Amino acid sequence: MARAVDFMTQPDVGLVHHVPVGIQPRGIGSYLERAFLNTAHAKMYTVINLVALASCVVGKSNMLRKSTVERIGGLPQFGKYISEDNIIGQAIWSQGLRHVIPADLAYQRLGRSGAEDYVQRRCRWTRIRKYAVVGATLIEPFTECLLNGALAAR
Repeated sequence: MARAVDFMTQPDVGLVHHVPVGIQPRGIGSYLERAFLNTAHAKMYTVINLVALASCVVGKSNMLRKSTVERIGGLPQFGKYISEDNIIGQAIWSQGLRHVIPADLAYQRLGRSGAEDYVQRRCRWTRIRKYAVVGATLIEPFTECLLNGALAAR
């Protein structure tokens, strides 16, 4: 928490968030979720935020200033979105404020879920992302194979 607070003292930082990590799975669905969160998602999330070409925020653990939230219109206006964490991040980004990920992680207990629960969750979030971040949704499936192919060709 102290590292997140330290980043928030920088005037050009509008949001501090953490890479989510799945822990304590129970059931095949939560094991699949852990595999996704702790590998492909963690890698994409970290790289997108490292290159800082666009806002990419998951609401597991976010820190922002009250004054920044007020400047983007307050929290109530974001309540109508199921992906309010990402929409808030985009609004803060559009104010010219950076997002920072400290070295700390956000641990998420996954609990019990089945394979069908996992598939339904992935489908639901893909549909949401299709409208929230169209470009990333279209490009994302190709980044893994192209990047790995380019690295293997060396």
